[in-house]
Amino acid sequence: MKFTNSPVLLAISDAAANELAAIYTNNVVTINPTPTLTPSLSDTNVVFTWPIWGTGFNLQATGDLTQPWTNVVYTAQTNGSNLIITLPIPIQGGYFRLQHP
Repeated sequence: MKFTNSPVLLAISDAAANELAAIYTNNVVTINPTPTLTPSLSDTNVVFTWPIWGTGFNLQATGDLTQPWTNVVYTAQTNGSNLIITLPIPIQGGYFRLQHP
């Protein structure tokens, strides 16, 4: 079986119709779980990583869980297996998550 983006774009969703990250290879469909966001400290920065197959997820932040989440503006790097985002440590602290549009 050959998968193509024609006439309908390839997509897989869960029971709530949320799109899932997937890799399409002829005769095989690999469905990946939601990627895990891993933070670490480096001097005055926080470094976030998640698997490269999670490309397409947005890094979001909020300073207060009662407030809305906002997309973080960043430039990603990769080491071949992970996406890597380096940001200054927030002065007031905060919460971060990955969100798939």
